[in-house]
Amino acid sequence: MEKLILEEKNLIGIGCHKKCYHHPSNAQQCVEVIYNQEGLKDIQREMRYRSYMAAHPNFDYSMLPHYFGETATNLGKGYVYELIAQPDGTPCPTFRDYFQNLQLLKNEEELLVKLMRQLKEDMLHNEIITMNITEENIAVQTTPEGKKIRLLSDLGSSFFLPTDYWFRSVRLKRVQRHWEKMCDKFIELFPTKEVKEFTEKIR
Repeated sequence: MEKLILEEKNLIGIGCHKKCYHHPSNAQQCVEVIYNQEGLKDIQREMRYRSYMAAHPNFDYSMLPHYFGETATNLGKGYVYELIAQPDGTPCPTFRDYFQNLQLLKNEEELLVKLMRQLKEDMLHNEIITMNITEENIAVQTTPEGKKIRLLSDLGSSFFLPTDYWFRSVRLKRVQRHWEKMCDKFIELFPTKEVKEFTEKIR
């Protein structure tokens, strides 16, 4: 297999454990490469969850980035995903963007509340397992059908014995617990009247 050449001009962003690049030959995809041991743990956890997803195709996973598989790159093994972006290719705003721009939050609050309530309902209905939900990994994507929420990262169970893969009750409790934790964190990180009022509407 010919290696993909990832260059600095392709770089989208750098996380704590992984770097994300535009796919050099496919504008609808991105490539993640890990650069430390924690990144390897992250990807192993996610791949276990992806295997779980494949074994449970009756659930709707469309809120998550589609995964296309591994590829060889000049920076080591790469993991190819759907690029979550706006129609013009620019990055989707995350809730960090909305919370840092209160006028933008105010302008779209009614829609954002509706989208977040739907996200919670969808996560419970489809029993989505995440490590956590943060303002940085919730993106608002514009599509021909309208705006929708996409979860960008932190998928899978951190449990040594992943009981949430085995028992529905554990999965549902985990979703609810992470949602409450997310709401508390929103208010802690962005202690404004506007963010608090928004958060109370989506609990």
